[in-house]
Amino acid sequence: MRNSRMARMVAGVVLSAWLVLLPTVLAAQDVGEDMADACSEAKQDAETHVSKVGWLAIGCLTMPIGVGIALIVRPNPPAERLVGKSPEYVEAYTRCYASAGKGIQLTWSTLGCASGVLFWAGTVVMISAASGSCADAICTGPDFSGCNDMIGCFNEGLGCYNGGSSCLDQGAGCANPDIGCTQ
Repeated sequence: MRNSRMARMVAGVVLSAWLVLLPTVLAAQDVGEDMADACSEAKQDAETHVSKVGWLAIGCLTMPIGVGIALIVRPNPPAERLVGKSPEYVEAYTRCYASAGKGIQLTWSTLGCASGVLFWAGTVVMISAASGSCADAICTGPDFSGCNDMIGCFNEGLGCYNGGSSCLDQGAGCANPDIGCTQ
């Protein structure tokens, strides 16, 4: 009799604890789902609202400085998405929006920076190639006099190329490399 009374008492305590804790567990589960929803919605909103083209332009125009700006600037979520939400939801949404938004900013400013670097490097190469006219660069004798001033230039008119230590026969109008390029 004592054992059955003890068993009923233990069962009653367990049942009471379960009834008391069940709403708390269910509420915590709902809060967890709300936080997951908040994060999911924040990522979608960041994808929609953070300007990819704007950050591409910032990166392209300011190059590494734009990438630094993207690391410093914290994107703010749209306020209308937070009206009437719990403080926990607002905190989770804001954190996830900032994280997703910063990732977008960093990605697109880095792409812009790379584009800007490639553009300016190509521009410099094209300008230097156009300004380095080799029309007057010919080797005039067996001692290669006149070649040292235009090392690495290609004389487009003659097809002669001064490789630095000798004139290479690259086309019509070039004499034997042993005696130098002549007109």
